[in-house]
Amino acid sequence: MDCQNASSREEEGLSLLLPTASEIDNWERNLDFEEYKGEDLFFYINGGAEIYHEYGFERVIVQDYQNRNGRSASLEVYKMSSPDSAYGMYTFKSSGKGQELTVGHGCKLQDYYLNFWKGQYLVTITGFDAEKETIDGLKSIANVVDKKIQTQANAEMPVIHSRLPQEDLDAQSVKYFKGNLGLVNSYPFANTDIFKIQEGIKGTYSNGYDIYILEYKDAEASQMAFDSVKKDFKDTVKYQNVTIGQDRIELEDDSGIQIVVQPYRSFILIVLGTKSPAQATQILKNLKNHIN
Repeated sequence: MDCQNASSREEEGLSLLLPTASEIDNWERNLDFEEYKGEDLFFYINGGAEIYHEYGFERVIVQDYQNRNGRSASLEVYKMSSPDSAYGMYTFKSSGKGQELTVGHGCKLQDYYLNFWKGQYLVTITGFDAEKETIDGLKSIANVVDKKIQTQANAEMPVIHSRLPQEDLDAQSVKYFKGNLGLVNSYPFANTDIFKIQEGIKGTYSNGYDIYILEYKDAEASQMAFDSVKKDFKDTVKYQNVTIGQDRIELEDDSGIQIVVQPYRSFILIVLGTKSPAQATQILKNLKNHIN
């Protein structure tokens, strides 16, 4: 098998995920599909491609659809490097709101667009109005794509997801990170990559606080990152009432939001938005017990 034939089959494989007119009533493809891979994504998403690459982008195929009454929709199927990457990009793009659909994993229909993930694929379908005819078309396209994605991967979350305590967690708030861009989109800790993270997760709880868990290769790496963060927080104008201890940082941002940061084994744990340091201490204690 030569490389050219292997590449052709891979590209054909992605195009085979596109519904045909016979598979979606009253809808058909409008013009030819477009496909972007690697750095070419910057030609398609000007100014927004970096986050896809951070999560592990490989390629995307884009196909527009139109029905006989002139309604339009656009389908994007992203192939990511792993199911974790697809899930992470899904959490970045999805608000967690909207009508839940039994399509793929996590499918939510909000206004006139929907997102879901399945295996290493992330699917986004966007209508150009919120008319029932358009929404029905989005659902039909989504159902066909879901059936076409044949994968052995199940809907298991990344391992770090299990580190988040489930009690009082807003499941729709969870964000999974594979780098700094995802992290600072959730909360702008700094203008630079002070945590040097490779993987992390965040969840919001019913009492109004957020928990962040950043994971490193070992305890030494997390301690080195924490020692660097201590200096960065101290020198950042954004923060006030900064208290730095051997294994704990307490501070407030310019909006008065309290933040506590602490290393633990191969993790850096962050509690954001508590009412007092004492509450943060209890949350961190419970979090460590949960991780154990």
